[in-house]
Amino acid sequence: MQVTKWDEDLNTGYRKIDVQHQEIFKQFDIVMNSLKNGKGKEVIEKTLNFMENYIVEHFHEEEKLQLASGYPMYSRHKSFHDNFIKELQSLRKKYKEDGASSPVAIKLNSMLMGWFRNHINKMDKEVARHVKIK
Repeated sequence: MQVTKWDEDLNTGYRKIDVQHQEIFKQFDIVMNSLKNGKGKEVIEKTLNFMENYIVEHFHEEEKLQLASGYPMYSRHKSFHDNFIKELQSLRKKYKEDGASSPVAIKLNSMLMGWFRNHINKMDKEVARHVKIK
C-alpha cells in the first residue's frame, strides 16, 4: 500500500477546491498511516464518516463552479462524482461487514491512488482551464 501525500502539481488554481482536495488527501493519509501502525480500527470509521460528508460537500462545490461557468461536460463529470460516492458507500458497507480488514484498506488506498488523483489531474484541471477561459 502506498501512502499518498498531496503534491503541488495537483493544484487546480482554485484555492477553495485545492484546500478541499488537500483535506481529502490528509484524511486518506491518516487512515493509511493508522493501518500501517496497527491502529486502523480506531481511525477508519471516523474517517469514513468524515469522508462521506466532506466528499459530498466538495463535489457540490465543484459542480456549482461547473454550472456557473457553463462547463459543457458537467453531466459526465457529475456522473464520476456520483459513482465515487457509491463506491464510498460500498466501502462503508464492506467495513461494517469485515471491520478494518486488508481488503478495506486496499480499496480505500486504490480509491485515492487510482481514482481521486487521476480525477484531479485530468477532469478537475480540465474544469479549471474551462473556468479560467470563461
